[in-house]
Amino acid sequence: MLGMAPSGRQGSRQGAAAAYRRALEIDPESPQVLYSLGTAYALRQDASAAFQWLERARATRKLDMTQIESDPNLSRSRRILVSTPCFQRRNFLRSRSSRR
Repeated sequence: MLGMAPSGRQGSRQGAAAAYRRALEIDPESPQVLYSLGTAYALRQDASAAFQWLERARATRKLDMTQIESDPNLSRSRRILVSTPCFQRRNFLRSRSSRR
């Protein structure tokens, strides 16, 4: 499923990021694809890139970002992400969408 980042090998994670970028060519503001790209980068321990994609997902205001707290794909990366100053400054996890 395209909306789920793989938790397997590094090559699979890179392939997932490439697939999500192709999906963005079809729908550049897809909140789930933007979120999944953030997840793929978080799995690669790239907090900066993860934050950029997760911030774009958040900016759509179409996705409940509190899912970060329970996303199994982020279980190992969550501590790194939530300790990032960008997340803390923007109260990232407290922002809920106004689902449309």
